[in-house]
Amino acid sequence: MITNSEVLQADFQPAEILHRHDQINYLSEVLEPITDNQRVDGAFIHGPTGVGKTHTTQFLLERLEASSPEIETTLIDCWANYQYGATLKRVLEGYDIFRRRGEPKDDLIAKLKAEVDHPYVVVLDEVDQLEDDRLLKPLHEMPHITLLLIANEREDLYSRLDSRVHSRLAGYPAVEFKKYTQDELVSILRKRTEAATRGEVISEPHLEVIADRVGGDARFAIAILKNALEHADRRGGERVRKEDIESVLGDAREELLRATISKLTADQRVLYQILVEGGEQSIGEIYEQYEQRVRDPVVKRTVTGYLQKMEHYDIVELHGQKRGRTYEVTTTQLMDFEDVLE
Repeated sequence: MITNSEVLQADFQPAEILHRHDQINYLSEVLEPITDNQRVDGAFIHGPTGVGKTHTTQFLLERLEASSPEIETTLIDCWANYQYGATLKRVLEGYDIFRRRGEPKDDLIAKLKAEVDHPYVVVLDEVDQLEDDRLLKPLHEMPHITLLLIANEREDLYSRLDSRVHSRLAGYPAVEFKKYTQDELVSILRKRTEAATRGEVISEPHLEVIADRVGGDARFAIAILKNALEHADRRGGERVRKEDIESVLGDAREELLRATISKLTADQRVLYQILVEGGEQSIGEIYEQYEQRVRDPVVKRTVTGYLQKMEHYDIVELHGQKRGRTYEVTTTQLMDFEDVLE
């Protein structure tokens, strides 16, 4: 049934970005001066998970490079590169700047400033994952570097920034990505199905069933589609039935959760383990245990930010408001902690 499984993967970059024309046009206008070698500070791209922020930005980078070969670009996953040194390393690599092992960070910043002499667009995806926001200030101040910052919540990030960093980034234009509508999701699923299969394998009403289950999250919708196609294929069917969709909802959700949990940073894994072991807890209870388990604990406000990030990805549930707020994991019924983090 499936002839091209690649287009059903979460990280597949489509050649066409659907239903994000307003965002593409606005960001294109923001970045247009770069093509004339003019200074552009950057932009802030925000919205919930599964709404096309990363794919749209990658599409814009490819278009920029195609129209202006002198422009360099790089997209850095700050969830995987959350430490200052790791992020800086990726910035240098994106411009092909050589660095010696053990070279001091201040020397690397100076080298970056000296060697970047034409437009360089640096995308920091999941920027709210950065362990240390001090790198943002020197990057912002370099005349040829343009920063595109991607996160779930603009205010969540800005509230945690050092005041000196905040003052420099506060003027960045913000581009919001809202959740997809059901009709938009159906057209996205239809396009993926056409690219992944041959013939009429799933009806429009069944695509609507998938779109209705995911709350505007395209990642989840595509995961359900993939699993439903595979399920129908295993039973020898030529078309997806509603039962195929209903039977794989848990599998698709678990697939996404496993992928997300496997990306957690060391500190976030400790927090996840605390919640798995102890159930619903307040931030005070969580932080007390966290301090006992890690060698170099971050401040409580940063831990709260980690938990909010995990909530955006449906790993953690938040209950109550402000001082009475509690946290608990959403995934204990789906998977074993040790199994996920092997």
